Amino acid sequence: MTIRYYILAYLKWLFGVFFGACALIILNYVFIMEIEGIPLIIVLFALAGIAYPFLQAYMEKKKQEE
Repeated sequence: MTIRYYILAYLKWLFGVFFGACALIILNYVFIMEIEGIPLIIVLFALAGIAYPFLQAYMEKKKQEE
């Protein structure tokens, strides 16, 4: 795996988190929930995303083995 692969995988994840965060903010305003939960959810997405490139590489390796 190259550095470029990890950068592209991270950018894909970041793109997903960005739109996920936008969707959460919109839902927050639609349903008038408390805004304090939004940053917590974004932080949890970010923590899960640290391992995303490695998980994606593992899944692609499994596909190649089959």
